[in-house]
Amino acid sequence: MAISFNLDGSVTRSPDEIDVQEDLANDLVNHKSHINSGYQELRILRDNELKTSDWTQVPDSPLDSTTKAAWATYRTELRDLPSSAKAPYWFVESDWPKAPGQSDINPEALQFINNHADPTGIGTTSWVGLTTGIIDKNWVDCDPVGLTSTGTGLSKIIGVASTDNILVGDWVRTANGTNIGTVAGIGTTTITLDAVNSVEVPLKITIARVEPQYYAQDRPEFGFTVTPQPYSLVRGGNVNFTINTTNQISDEEFTYEFGGNAIITNDKTGELTISPNGLVGVSTITVGVSTESPADTLILLVNCVGVSGVTTSVGVTTA
Repeated sequence: MAISFNLDGSVTRSPDEIDVQEDLANDLVNHKSHINSGYQELRILRDNELKTSDWTQVPDSPLDSTTKAAWATYRTELRDLPSSAKAPYWFVESDWPKAPGQSDINPEALQFINNHADPTGIGTTSWVGLTTGIIDKNWVDCDPVGLTSTGTGLSKIIGVASTDNILVGDWVRTANGTNIGTVAGIGTTTITLDAVNSVEVPLKITIARVEPQYYAQDRPEFGFTVTPQPYSLVRGGNVNFTINTTNQISDEEFTYEFGGNAIITNDKTGELTISPNGLVGVSTITVGVSTESPADTLILLVNCVGVSGVTTSVGVTTA
């Protein structure tokens, strides 16, 4: 919220303008910084392990030739870590070299791997794409005396108040976005256009330009669906509501609530925990409908922290 204090003592409040392009550009910069920090952390960890094993390669090392060669191989594997396709953050424990005679990797390396675990791969990219688009740059006032339109396929000469910030190739548009033409030449107070449309030139025109444009890419996010079986239920029977999750990396807590006028034999509310198997999870809520239940719709609302509630329903018949 922007606040302006006026000379008459009043205060004007206006909402902040969100520059999506600037936000996406910042996301890209932050991602690159995050990756660079990861390489720096990785190299420090790798260099520390190399230093602690320097003694194995000195001429008077007490190691026999076979053991010394094993240490040399281990050190080469350490040096190769930053060039791995999984660098800097996406190693698993089996990717990290073990020192000769050791059954486990360095505890600091294991901590580094666990701290940056990213099973969904969200951090592998910035999730910001780059394309091109026509972007409105500024408005320009026209001189009514200099307005000329000579028809489709010919040039249009437009007298303008200023040619500052106008480039050859810029699009010239009306207020409603209709293309008048592209700038073919620029004078002191005039611009020449290659006409694309025979339109009346307004007193105010928009200058637009083809520029790189960022866009947000879809990224994997945790979500879930709820599916009933059967979809139509005879009173006195049971229905299974199956919850399926996607992109789940840890245990998730769910709450649920039944609605509608159908009489059920279970509690109307409950809680459950779903643990992932890989990146997906599944759980089923089974509910019975009383033989005394009226014909109605049985509704189930399922909630999970950070995800909008998912509602599903089945019809209850008297047949």
